[in-house]
Amino acid sequence: MSRSIVEQVSFMVAVVIAAPVALAGVDMTLRGETTWGLVLIVFAAIVLLVEKYVTTPHEVPGVAVAKAVGIVAKEPEDDGEGTDSDS
Repeated sequence: MSRSIVEQVSFMVAVVIAAPVALAGVDMTLRGETTWGLVLIVFAAIVLLVEKYVTTPHEVPGVAVAKAVGIVAKEPEDDGEGTDSDS
């Protein structure tokens, strides 16, 4: 599923926030501070997961329209009539 420009910008903001935190976590883990390093890595992962899976209030109308369009405009079922090439 493709993302809109707004969704792409939102994801890039989340990456910009999560990347330094994850790098600091990796650095701390490699220096021997495993507890805080892992906490920072998990925090960075949570930031990215929340951005991807949590629906915000400004996304609700788009989700509702997509569901309504999916219900109203269903794909036509192929019953095999009219496209028979073996007759």
